[in-house]
Amino acid sequence: MTLVRPEFLHFGLGAALLLLIGVWSHSRRRRRLAAFVGGVAGARRVSKGRLERLPLVSLVSLALAGVALALAGAEPRFDAGTEDSPVDAVRSVVLAINVSGSMQAADVAPTRLGRAVEVAHELIAVLEGDRVGLMLFAGTAYPIAPPTHDHDALRFLLSGVTPTVASAHDPGTLISVGIGESIVLFDDLQSDPSAAADGNRAPEGTRGGEGNRGGEGERVIIILADGETEESEGALGEAIRDARQRGIRILTIGIGTETGAEVRMPTAPFQLGGIIRGPDGTPVIARLNPDFLMTVAELGAGSYTSAGDAAELASLLQSFERPAPPSVPEPTGLPWTGAGLARWLVLSAFILLLAESLFGVRLPWRTVMAPRRAQ
Repeated sequence: MTLVRPEFLHFGLGAALLLLIGVWSHSRRRRRLAAFVGGVAGARRVSKGRLERLPLVSLVSLALAGVALALAGAEPRFDAGTEDSPVDAVRSVVLAINVSGSMQAADVAPTRLGRAVEVAHELIAVLEGDRVGLMLFAGTAYPIAPPTHDHDALRFLLSGVTPTVASAHDPGTLISVGIGESIVLFDDLQSDPSAAADGNRAPEGTRGGEGNRGGEGERVIIILADGETEESEGALGEAIRDARQRGIRILTIGIGTETGAEVRMPTAPFQLGGIIRGPDGTPVIARLNPDFLMTVAELGAGSYTSAGDAAELASLLQSFERPAPPSVPEPTGLPWTGAGLARWLVLSAFILLLAESLFGVRLPWRTVMAPRRAQ
């Protein structure tokens, strides 16, 4: 049996205390009245009861009625034949989006960066009930938000990830930096008491997974990038090992095509836009590097998904969906199971109060018959 509103039990204790005080005061008045009319013998002559004694039947009836009302207010639930299903811990995910110059290529509509933002919105939609954070990175990392349940705020922040976010002053791509700073976002989440308390309220059906530690849910970094990078394998391997040691999985989503396209930087304050050209003056062609992203995912105990493959992307999104909680049928058979228990308690309290009020009533026929017997 569970109590939906256990705070009402405190009101029941308060009412019981007031009842005891009232009964004690009433008992004193009865004893004084008995002494006034001549003690026990005198009280018996003027009253059918014994004034010097406390009416235990009335006391028990009132006490039981008070307990029944207190329990009814607490809304007890006793679901026969059901078991509580386990609830997994809340999952935490960081979306790391590459905003380097190569993400301005328009080989996918509207651009690689625009497509990455669209995929991020789809991920947030299926991660309802989980904590989601946001990280932008190029040659430097730009932490935007730690994992949070405020998905509306994340959508607002994503609306600001426009082509002008990319800068010609930060054209490179260092995935190791994005991974390292994403790990810091998880560390910030653990050091925040309010976030930790929020995580304890796990929604029903949330899935946990690999990397659970002490009730903490699965932690995942999802990298949305084109895989164009020139960083050393040592730095990348060290960042991935650090993530795995902390129980964090790494997934990658490839944005773009292997055919590639020219990179055109947008015009922004203090920045001239236009096509990026190499040392020989020819336009730079940015191409998707799926092999590199696959390697990152394999080392990070995750998987690679191509955003250009609708079936692959749909499968990835489906893997993050939380299963619907099983429907629990209304309890049948016993009338005191489920929410009906409170109604039965209220009815019991009413019957007890009614019975207590009738204990001292003298029936009229007894008054009439007494003189006839005397005659």
